[in-house]
Amino acid sequence: MAKAKTLGTNLPVPQDRDEAAATITTIGELQRELTRIEADMNDRLAAIKETWGINQADDKAKITLMKRLGSRIRAKGEC
Repeated sequence: MAKAKTLGTNLPVPQDRDEAAATITTIGELQRELTRIEADMNDRLAAIKETWGINQADDKAKITLMKRLGSRIRAKGEC
C-alpha cells in the first residue's frame, strides 16, 4: 500500500473556531495586499511600456523608412 505524502513540516492547526476565523482573516488580508501590490506593479509596468513604446515606435518607423529607401535604391541598380 502506498504511503501518504506529507509536507515534512509541522504546520499550525487552528484549535477552535476563533483561531480558524483569525487564520482565514489573515489569509484574506494577505491576498488583498498581494492583489494591491500586483495592481501597482502592473500600473508601473504599463507606464514604462508606454514611454518606451513611443520611442520604440519612432525607431521602428525610421527603420521601415530606411528599408524602403534601400530597396528602391537597389531596385534602380544604384547600389
